[in-house]
Amino acid sequence: MDQQPDIDKPEHTRRWRAQAITTLAAWLIAFPVAVAVSAVFDNKFASLPRPLRALVLSGILVALMVNLVMPAISAVRTRRLSSSPDPNHRRGALESKRR
Repeated sequence: MDQQPDIDKPEHTRRWRAQAITTLAAWLIAFPVAVAVSAVFDNKFASLPRPLRALVLSGILVALMVNLVMPAISAVRTRRLSSSPDPNHRRGALESKRR
């Protein structure tokens, strides 16, 4: 028998939604970062051949996205996904800490 993931399960939907939101957020943020990197560094590297300039600019873009932008997106996503819409959930957690 084939074991296929049950796409009707809430955790699968949450995971898929989180991945889609992260991808969309990264793309929406990568575009202005790419424009800014290009605006700042394009004239400095104008003398380089186009492929080498693209290599350098994409390296700067990837370094910024991996080390600054994506960790920030991940932290926001984790904070949002970990917040429970159930108000009793927080109260229960607080009461267990008091004990």
